[in-house]
Amino acid sequence: TYNTSTGLTFTFTNTGSVPPRSSPPGATTNLALPFSQWVNLGHPTEVTPGNYQVVDPSSTTNKQTFYKVTSP
Repeated sequence: TYNTSTGLTFTFTNTGSVPPRSSPPGATTNLALPFSQWVNLGHPTEVTPGNYQVVDPSSTTNKQTFYKVTSP
């Protein structure tokens, strides 16, 4: 979901028993950068059991942004 004042909010489901906390989601406007240089979006928030949410407030100014979410 995109909101012009708060940015992009995306949700995902983790079907495993371990929350996706090993590596926080990242964002970049340059896919050539190594993942270690992507912007750290912080750990996802569990909104309901097994469903997580991440907000990228910088997406209000960066219209073409790429995201990566990993889970153990």
